[in-house]
Amino acid sequence: HLVETDGFGGEMVGVIMKGYEQVDERTFDMTIRDNVYDTAGNHITAADVVFSYQTDIDMGFHAGRLGVIEKLEKVDEYVVRWTFRTAPNDGDLCNVWIESYIVSQKAYEDSGDEMAMKAVGTTPYQLVEYIPGTSLTLERSGKYWQDAAETMDLYGSNVDVINFKFVTDISQIATGLKTGELDMTNTIAAMDLPAFSEGGEYADRYTVVEEKANPAYMMMFNCSETSPCSNVNLRKAIAYGINSDQLLSSVLGGAGFRLNAFGNSKYGDYNPDWNKDGYFEYDLDTAKEYLRKFTDETGMQPGDVTLKLVLKDGTYTLGQEMTQAIQGFLMALGLTVTIDVRPENSYTDFINDPANWDCGLLCDNGASTDFLISWVQNVFLPDYYNHEGGQTFVVDEPFFELINECRTMSGHTTENMNRLNDHINENCYLYGLCGFYEYFVTANWITSVAHENRNCIAPGGCTYDWSLKK
Repeated sequence: HLVETDGFGGEMVGVIMKGYEQVDERTFDMTIRDNVYDTAGNHITAADVVFSYQTDIDMGFHAGRLGVIEKLEKVDEYVVRWTFRTAPNDGDLCNVWIESYIVSQKAYEDSGDEMAMKAVGTTPYQLVEYIPGTSLTLERSGKYWQDAAETMDLYGSNVDVINFKFVTDISQIATGLKTGELDMTNTIAAMDLPAFSEGGEYADRYTVVEEKANPAYMMMFNCSETSPCSNVNLRKAIAYGINSDQLLSSVLGGAGFRLNAFGNSKYGDYNPDWNKDGYFEYDLDTAKEYLRKFTDETGMQPGDVTLKLVLKDGTYTLGQEMTQAIQGFLMALGLTVTIDVRPENSYTDFINDPANWDCGLLCDNGASTDFLISWVQNVFLPDYYNHEGGQTFVVDEPFFELINECRTMSGHTTENMNRLNDHINENCYLYGLCGFYEYFVTANWITSVAHENRNCIAPGGCTYDWSLKK
């Protein structure tokens, strides 16, 4: 990558990037390092950066993030000019510059298959073997271009050979750990964790590390005039009528945490003070009071309302269980709720029609960015949609102005983010339900785990005590 972050929500750190200068509010000149080579010996220049990003854009990859780029230009051998469609903030810059992998145009074209089987990168490791659906083997090349003193842990090379195993059946991951076929994983079924945790049968051989996952479950509301959820009192009745604590215990098995705002506390612009405020605490009496206000304003009784609850198929493994539990809570309020699980390939077109849905379970992994404002703009601003009001059809010009202010370098402040949080809560445009944990299980001779900001393990950056390996 051009950059990485110093932990999720942390400072942006240059990798291939040496530095950048702002030319105007939408234009930035990036200087890359002049000593970058891939494992085949190709020298990486500004032309390769432009090629890598333009190829991703042309192929439609990462459209949500890369769609903010208006133009890419090579200025000279080591300088790339980036022109954005609107003035970005620091989170936008990081989200774009961390997204695409930089490869040599020559290596890409020489591969003959767009690097599908013959990938060549700029990391300390080179591809030895790739068996689709089975395994991928990397070997330390010994030719890494970056000085050891400048290398982030993520790009370390502390082991000679790395063998990634592709395991599609999550139940088989625990089996692989027990037999010693696997040494580490960041994916394991919750029911299998106790065997490797303290007091478990395999606790003497493995270490379990708990990390907050980047995504979180939230309720989004269709605020168009076609939906009863256009009424703020109904939205608040729904929020107060859902018991997040019970969702944590019954659906997540306790392996999660309540949200106190419209996003996960891991984000760099999340204010810990939001945790001190009361946040839609489960209260049936309050929920019914808002339902009475809804009836007074609309003339509709709760029994007259049928809510269409939508879920994107594949929204993590517990998405359907979560929506079914929510359905139960809302039916207890006298509301009728139907659930529509939409295939991923038709989900976007489906929710772009406001007649199709009223509320939905949103898991913000599509915006697993480092900053809340970066994905909030993707949800709400109409710039990204072919209809008025963004993904949830909210039409609120002061709200849009506040989002755009928070998007700027000077406006991305704690004070403005507090105003944004207050505005979302007052209007109940989103309701944060709960976050969940991910778990690293590693052999006890792995003494520290290096991972990037989406919790993917980087085995080369981990540290090892080989004397403990039996």
